[in-house]
Amino acid sequence: MKTIAQKLLYTAVLGLLSGAAFSQTGYTTIHYSPAFPLGENAVAVNRSGWRGAGVETGIFLSERFSLGVSANWHVFYNAAGATSVATRDNATYSGRGYRYVNAVPLFATGHYYFGNGERLTPYVGVGAGTIYRRYDILVGNYDFRRSGWQFGLFPEAGLQYPVGRGVRLGVNARYNYGFGNGNVARSSYLNANVGLTFTY
Repeated sequence: MKTIAQKLLYTAVLGLLSGAAFSQTGYTTIHYSPAFPLGENAVAVNRSGWRGAGVETGIFLSERFSLGVSANWHVFYNAAGATSVATRDNATYSGRGYRYVNAVPLFATGHYYFGNGERLTPYVGVGAGTIYRRYDILVGNYDFRRSGWQFGLFPEAGLQYPVGRGVRLGVNARYNYGFGNGNVARSSYLNANVGLTFTY
């Protein structure tokens, strides 16, 4: 799965670089990105993650279609109270525990825009790529960690509004899903993005 995700990202980057020579309009988006755990993520850490940010860059193929690549970083954290962790060598560590999940989605993206772009513009998007997921349980001075890469997908929907020449204010909601493998469990969460898009 990791190889498939790497090939998708590699193809997307090559497409953007080659397309940039012919395209008159590129874009870069920078956003704040809080996230809300679901499924296995909610079992690991049941609090919303207010530490998050991301960036996306790409090109418009037409007024309605764009292709890009995106990178985000989301952190989930909660205090777990009294915690015991048993290791493979039959040792048990007990104490006050803290749980962290770090998720770094790296996606190739595609978007479809409704309207003419002069006013409030709704859009929908999809993405595919890879998610780096790290799950830490801290007990005292000990850190028990599982990490790895997983193939991931997302759908999203959002709105953009022009606030200046070549600048748009945007909000969207995205559902991220990462497929489980031998290293990391499957994961899912929602994130909201609020930020600015610059076109050039």
